Amino acid sequence: MNEIVLVEELAARAWPPATLAELDGWRLRFTGGVTRRANSVLAPAHGGTIPLEEKIRHVEDAYARLGLPPRYQLCPASQPPGLDMRLAELGYAVDASSIVMTAPLPLATGVASGPRVAISEENDPAWASAWWTIDRGQATPPPLLGILRGSRGAAANASIESDGRIVAVGRGCAERGWLGIFAMATRPDQRGRGHARAVLDALGAWAAASGATRAYLQVEARNETAIRLYGAVGFREAYRYHYRELAPG
Repeated sequence: MNEIVLVEELAARAWPPATLAELDGWRLRFTGGVTRRANSVLAPAHGGTIPLEEKIRHVEDAYARLGLPPRYQLCPASQPPGLDMRLAELGYAVDASSIVMTAPLPLATGVASGPRVAISEENDPAWASAWWTIDRGQATPPPLLGILRGSRGAAANASIESDGRIVAVGRGCAERGWLGIFAMATRPDQRGRGHARAVLDALGAWAAASGATRAYLQVEARNETAIRLYGAVGFREAYRYHYRELAPG
């Protein structure tokens, strides 16, 4: 359980919200609706001074004031025990069931030579735009740059270009001996060319150079292709998490 708490803390620091409010051991995160993680409640502890039902009502009011749905990010370490069940009873639906995978560094990518990966520790808006376009097919929302610039610890953006355009990306956040891997995406017409392995290899080497020995990442449980890739380079399931969100009405 201690490792789960640590990884959750590192991931939260790597993907910080625009606004953070503390509530009796819970963290309420608000970022204009951009990404689930940055707009959800993280429950690493339960202060125990406010009754659970009152805390849940406070959360609902806080998110409603900003026009956001109340949402919780829940894992085996979430507090208090039984929180997930209580939210289910209140009508909160499960969303985005995900697997957290961990691996030792260096990763077993098998990359001896291949696509050239550019690594930059600058939060270039062009990189952010390329990632969001590849992953979401949309223009970059302004709050995204704030998330990237606010990452704690060291951070690096990886990219691969082909014919003058970015075709594959990934992001690494290194802290406390761990590398967190985020924002992995490859253009559909460029898949199957080893780009993702090359990005993983480059991020692993970047983090290892500063002393990181372990890596973690999150992947949606339905993304079987990505899970197979990560398993092939050394990642293994450590635990799972999901979101619970209260639909309007």
